[in-house]
Amino acid sequence: MRTIVKRPQPDALTRWRQPRLAADKPEGMECSYAELRRNNDAINAVEDALFSEQGGICAYTGLSLSPTLEREGVPRKVGFHCEHLKLQDRCRKLDGAVYGEDADYGKLKGIKLPEAKRLLQQLRAEARRLDAGQDIQLGRFCFVIEQALEREIRKLKGIRDASRAKRQSDKG
Repeated sequence: MRTIVKRPQPDALTRWRQPRLAADKPEGMECSYAELRRNNDAINAVEDALFSEQGGICAYTGLSLSPTLEREGVPRKVGFHCEHLKLQDRCRKLDGAVYGEDADYGKLKGIKLPEAKRLLQQLRAEARRLDAGQDIQLGRFCFVIEQALEREIRKLKGIRDASRAKRQSDKG
C-alpha cells in the first residue's frame, strides 16, 4: 500500500458531519457511511478529495483511478471504491466503537477494488508457486512490494538508530 498523506476533510463533509455528531442532533439524523452515500454533495467531495490527495493513484495497486465528471445527460462515474482502513462493522458494533467513525474521512482511501482483489489473488497464487519451488514472475507486484519494503526499511532504520542512541547514552 502507498503512503498517503491525509489532508483535512472536505468542507462539504464537515458540514454534513457536524450536525450529526452534535449532542443535540435531530431525530433520525445518523452519522454513518451508509447515510453519507445518500448525500451527493458530501460523497462527491470525499471522492474528489481522495482522488486529489492520492494523485489519481490506487492506494493498493498503484493503478490509475479514472473518474468521469458529471456532464449534461451523463451521470458521474467515479471508477474507484472508497475503502475503509477500519471495517465499518468495527466502527459501529464493537466495544469501544466511536459513533460516526465509519464516516470519518481520515479512515478512507481510494482503491480500484476489482484490480486490487485480482492482484491479491495473483500474489497469493505466486506465493503458492514459490512455496512449491516453482519459478514465479513478480514484475506486476513490484509497486506493492516496493511500497511495503520501503515501510519496513524505515522501521528497521528507526530501530537501528534508537539502538545506537541507547548504546551511546549507556557509554556516556
